[in-house]
Amino acid sequence: KKLTGLATPSATTDAATKDYVDKRHLTYNVILRAAGWSSSQPYTLTVSNSNFLSTDYVRVIPTYNDDLQTDIAMMAAWNCVTNYYPVTRGLKLICLEQKPTMDIGVQLQVFR
Repeated sequence: KKLTGLATPSATTDAATKDYVDKRHLTYNVILRAAGWSSSQPYTLTVSNSNFLSTDYVRVIPTYNDDLQTDIAMMAAWNCVTNYYPVTRGLKLICLEQKPTMDIGVQLQVFR
Protein backbone atom coordinates (compact mmCIF):
# COMPACT_ATOMS: atom_id res chain seq x y z
CA LYS A 1 0.00 0.00 0.00
CA LYS A 2 1.12 3.59 -0.63
CA LEU A 3 0.42 6.84 1.14
CA THR A 4 0.46 9.73 -1.30
CA GLY A 5 -0.15 13.45 -1.10
CA LEU A 6 1.50 13.86 2.30
CA ALA A 7 2.04 17.40 3.54
CA THR A 8 5.36 18.51 5.01
CA PRO A 9 5.48 17.10 8.53
CA SER A 10 5.25 19.59 11.40
CA ALA A 11 4.71 17.31 14.42
CA THR A 12 6.93 14.44 15.56
CA THR A 13 4.10 11.98 14.87
CA ASP A 14 3.42 13.16 11.28
CA ALA A 15 4.15 10.88 8.33
CA ALA A 16 6.83 12.02 5.88
CA THR A 17 7.54 11.40 2.21
CA LYS A 18 10.66 9.53 1.08
CA ASP A 19 11.92 12.73 -0.54
CA TYR A 20 11.59 14.62 2.75
CA VAL A 21 13.51 11.94 4.65
CA ASP A 22 16.21 11.59 1.96
CA LYS A 23 16.94 15.32 2.15
CA ARG A 24 17.65 14.94 5.89
CA HIS A 25 20.71 12.74 5.29
CA LEU A 26 23.34 13.95 2.85
CA THR A 27 26.75 12.42 2.10
CA TYR A 28 29.80 14.18 0.64
CA ASN A 29 33.30 12.89 -0.09
CA VAL A 30 35.97 15.56 0.31
CA ILE A 31 39.73 15.91 0.66
CA LEU A 32 41.07 17.91 3.63
CA ARG A 33 44.08 19.51 1.98
CA ALA A 34 47.21 19.76 4.14
CA ALA A 35 47.93 23.16 2.57
CA GLY A 36 44.50 24.48 3.60
CA TRP A 37 45.09 24.66 7.36
CA SER A 38 45.70 28.04 8.99
CA SER A 39 49.30 28.93 9.84
CA SER A 40 48.99 29.36 13.62
CA GLN A 41 47.46 27.55 16.59
CA PRO A 42 44.77 26.55 16.90
CA TYR A 43 44.98 25.37 13.32
CA THR A 44 41.67 25.57 11.48
CA LEU A 45 40.31 24.50 8.14
CA THR A 46 36.83 25.18 6.78
CA VAL A 47 35.26 22.90 4.21
CA SER A 48 32.85 25.00 2.17
CA ASN A 49 29.52 23.61 1.05
CA SER A 50 26.55 25.84 0.30
CA ASN A 51 24.14 23.09 1.45
CA PHE A 52 25.40 23.06 5.06
CA LEU A 53 23.44 24.68 7.88
CA SER A 54 24.93 25.63 11.25
CA THR A 55 22.25 23.44 12.87
CA ASP A 56 23.26 20.27 10.99
CA TYR A 57 24.81 17.30 12.77
CA VAL A 58 27.88 16.19 10.83
CA ARG A 59 29.81 12.97 11.23
CA VAL A 60 33.28 12.89 9.65
CA ILE A 61 34.69 9.50 8.67
CA PRO A 62 38.19 9.10 7.21
CA THR A 63 38.19 7.13 3.95
CA TYR A 64 41.12 4.77 3.78
CA ASN A 65 42.37 2.79 0.80
CA ASP A 66 44.16 -0.55 0.65
CA ASP A 67 47.73 0.73 1.02
CA LEU A 68 48.84 -0.03 4.58
CA GLN A 69 51.59 2.60 4.85
CA THR A 70 49.42 5.37 3.38
CA ASP A 71 46.51 4.40 5.63
CA ILE A 72 48.72 4.47 8.75
CA ALA A 73 50.04 7.92 7.78
CA MET A 74 46.53 9.18 7.09
CA MET A 75 45.31 7.81 10.44
CA ALA A 76 48.10 9.74 12.18
CA ALA A 77 47.14 12.89 10.25
CA TRP A 78 43.45 12.46 11.15
CA ASN A 79 44.40 12.08 14.82
CA CYS A 80 45.63 15.71 14.74
CA VAL A 81 42.00 16.85 14.40
CA THR A 82 40.63 17.59 17.87
CA ASN A 83 37.20 18.99 17.02
CA TYR A 84 34.86 19.89 14.20
CA TYR A 85 31.46 21.53 13.95
CA PRO A 86 29.06 22.75 11.27
CA VAL A 87 28.94 26.39 10.30
CA THR A 88 26.64 28.06 7.81
CA ARG A 89 27.72 26.83 4.37
CA GLY A 90 30.53 24.66 5.72
CA LEU A 91 32.29 22.58 8.33
CA LYS A 92 35.05 23.95 10.55
CA LEU A 93 37.80 21.60 11.74
CA ILE A 94 40.27 22.41 14.52
CA CYS A 95 43.70 21.05 15.45
CA LEU A 96 44.97 22.30 18.80
CA GLU A 97 48.59 21.12 18.81
CA GLN A 98 49.70 20.17 15.33
CA LYS A 99 48.12 20.17 11.92
CA PRO A 100 48.10 17.35 9.38
CA THR A 101 51.02 17.24 6.98
CA MET A 102 49.20 15.20 4.36
CA ASP A 103 45.84 15.34 2.62
CA ILE A 104 43.07 13.36 4.31
CA GLY A 105 40.14 11.84 2.43
CA VAL A 106 36.93 11.94 4.45
CA GLN A 107 33.25 11.28 4.05
CA LEU A 108 30.92 13.89 5.56
CA GLN A 109 27.58 12.50 6.67
CA VAL A 110 25.13 15.34 7.29
CA PHE A 111 21.95 14.85 9.29
CA ARG A 112 19.19 17.43 9.68
